[in-house]
Amino acid sequence: MLLRLLPRFARSHHGVALIEFAIVFPFFFLLLFGGIEITRLILIQQKLEKAGYVLADIVTQYNPATVTGAAGEVSVTEITSNVFPQLSRIMNPYADTGRQAAIITSVEKLNGNLFIRWQIAGAGSLSGCDSQP
Repeated sequence: MLLRLLPRFARSHHGVALIEFAIVFPFFFLLLFGGIEITRLILIQQKLEKAGYVLADIVTQYNPATVTGAAGEVSVTEITSNVFPQLSRIMNPYADTGRQAAIITSVEKLNGNLFIRWQIAGAGSLSGCDSQP
């Protein structure tokens, strides 16, 4: 009996469009949401690059730090209170304070040798640190 129904099922065209849709749908789905995610990635990368430029510009407007720590000089407290908060403002609406971080380093060349005068990491979950050569 099943062998008699087999030719009838072979000639039937009911459900062909549904089968074709089921085969093609995953590729369309991947193409659609892949395009959306690639666009988001490009936007976030551009925003992050601009944030780096802006933070570097802000830091270079401060006077270099001296031992006395006069007003207007770059210092750990100055960067953590005035510079780092700008990062989340610049990255908004993509700001993720739990995972974002910025590292600002002052490098000086003395007698042909490079020295890290200070380095501060923060703007997210990292705490500020100050290091000398």
